[in-house]
Amino acid sequence: MEGEVNLKRDVLTIPEVLARVKPREINVPDKTVFMGSGSSFHVALYAKYIYLSRGVWCDARDTGSYGIGPVKSAVVISVSGGKDAVKMAKWAKEKGAYVSLITCNKNALASEVADDVHFVTEREGGFVNTRTIVAMMYYIAGAAGVKGLDTLPQVIEERFKAESTFISTLAGKTPGRPVWFVGGGYTYVAALQAALKLREVTGVLTCPVSFEEFFHGRVFHRDNSLFVLINRHGGVEKFLSEAGLEYYALECRLNGPLSTIEALSLLYLLVEEVRVKLGVKSMPLLNLAKKYAGWRV
Repeated sequence: MEGEVNLKRDVLTIPEVLARVKPREINVPDKTVFMGSGSSFHVALYAKYIYLSRGVWCDARDTGSYGIGPVKSAVVISVSGGKDAVKMAKWAKEKGAYVSLITCNKNALASEVADDVHFVTEREGGFVNTRTIVAMMYYIAGAAGVKGLDTLPQVIEERFKAESTFISTLAGKTPGRPVWFVGGGYTYVAALQAALKLREVTGVLTCPVSFEEFFHGRVFHRDNSLFVLINRHGGVEKFLSEAGLEYYALECRLNGPLSTIEALSLLYLLVEEVRVKLGVKSMPLLNLAKKYAGWRV
């Protein structure tokens, strides 16, 4: 059936997929822009955080919002390397930029435009990208010299076993409620991606928010919202408790860029369990999304 979804078979292979990824250096000088659409934009934002922390002046941009500033290098991120990626790469070329493509498609159309192609891993068989998204994050982290990557597959394997009851409990609380994913820094990227995946797969109303945003515009309405905190935060937890709002905290064992991949591996399983509990077998409005927005991954 077109659009049929089953995330579990792909998500559970994340540890072995990451163990096979072989990063190599990416051209990221000052004035680099990381580009992607949909989930790949979240990877671009992740890359921006890593390289900014290393003193590289860079930015992240989504489809249709390329801007006009100076660009020395562009890193186009796309699972499929299809039409959107081609448009991004051509835009960067017109700016005189060196173009790197990070993709999970050996026959990506954008590879014909790019100066350098980084193939990460094979694509998923279904319609939802999960392991490919975290694999591209892993590749970028490795290319940037992030420490501790070799321990990540084992940590995720252990978390899958240890957190199965927590994920199942959380999934049971989710149907019929708005879900807020709250994170900070690298885990904010996880919040963005988790919210997108839960929304597009199940149709559940979701909202990603950062810990910092929470204190500038707190949630004053009282409804049946469920809050999922990615790592603990004393101030946010105190507010939610006093407001009588239900929340759960998913604590990461790892820090920095590794925490994003660790958290997402578990949150993808949450999306799958909610899908099963709701009896969703195909993605809501898939054909309309293809017709009017294109299939962006």
